[in-house]
Amino acid sequence: MRRIVLLLVLLALPLPAYAAGEAPSVQSPKEAWSAMQKELAAARQARDYRLYRRIQQTRPKEFLDAFEKSGRKAEGEELFFLAQFYGAASRWAEARAACRTCADDAKLTESMRNSARLLYARALLGGLRDGSLAGEEASRGLEIAEQDLAKIAEGGGTALAASLHGTLARCCEALDRKAAALRHYLEAARKNPALAYGSARSAITALMSGVHELAAYDGLREEGKKLVEEFAALQERYVAKLREAGQESQASRAERYLKRIRNMTQPLEMLGRPAPAWTLLKAWGDVKSLEDVKGKVVMVDFWATWCPWCIRSFPAIRDLLRDYGDKDFVVVGVTAPAGYVTSHRYDLDEDLAEKAKTAGPAETLRLPRDGTPEQISAFRVKEKEIIGKFLANHE
Repeated sequence: MRRIVLLLVLLALPLPAYAAGEAPSVQSPKEAWSAMQKELAAARQARDYRLYRRIQQTRPKEFLDAFEKSGRKAEGEELFFLAQFYGAASRWAEARAACRTCADDAKLTESMRNSARLLYARALLGGLRDGSLAGEEASRGLEIAEQDLAKIAEGGGTALAASLHGTLARCCEALDRKAAALRHYLEAARKNPALAYGSARSAITALMSGVHELAAYDGLREEGKKLVEEFAALQERYVAKLREAGQESQASRAERYLKRIRNMTQPLEMLGRPAPAWTLLKAWGDVKSLEDVKGKVVMVDFWATWCPWCIRSFPAIRDLLRDYGDKDFVVVGVTAPAGYVTSHRYDLDEDLAEKAKTAGPAETLRLPRDGTPEQISAFRVKEKEIIGKFLANHE
């Protein structure tokens, strides 16, 4: 009898909405974005960077899939947060469309409208980089972003304007508009001197990119020196500002960046000149010094096991070696003693990404803080062993 009563009670309970043919409920874009940011903050605080990347890579797509299946529409503030998800999922065209609507929505706060303008420029850059945006549409998009910049500047949003200048600089680079890119990099640093170091590095790289004629190098050197002087002056101003505010540790760090800015003329001075001689302290291959590869085309790649951008470049370098290795082309990878070393990072190497599923945890080593000379010496010996494993693991 008890079983029959229980069954009748269960049958009397209301069924979930989606059992009657409706889509399951889904969080609003604002709620979902807030929840994702909390998860990212927790992963970052726990230094679980693998989880952090997984959330970044999977959550936006999962939410957008669920939101679209629900048939819901977004407008106003909810459309603003939906635009964030489009950007995070690299759905650049939809991000740009949503951002344009938000940028012109008088019901949104000025802060939200300006953030939408900044995200529009980032979505513009995303489209330029993946090739989904080109030609007249790209030029028109850049014009719109320039107009947005003027509106932000009129409203006194200096920090936001600086960030937008930096994004527009990269857009101009993608469109091969070098002079405009350099102007935007300088403006970014002028608006916010804290960006001087990063902007200087990007500007010097942009200046040198695409130039392969020796005759052009003299002009590059002069232009580069002027850029470095201006960026150095902005960084000096930033250092002074930090010292006035009593932020001594930040000022010391900014001063180190100032030295790096001043050293940025060195690559320019090297262009078109004989390569300086070097000898490696430890060699895993046949090349130990520049003399060993004299007469060949040599690419010297400076890398580290802790550097994600370096590891992401390995597939392209392997392709270069495969295509030109029999044509007197040599790659020499150089890494310096560091405070951290690992035996593999398969999740960052697209050629070997499948190995990440079965490889297990990497063997890692950290330099002991305030270590004795003996501890540091032992670390350096072990470091070479793990680098050797890394080279073998990443082929």
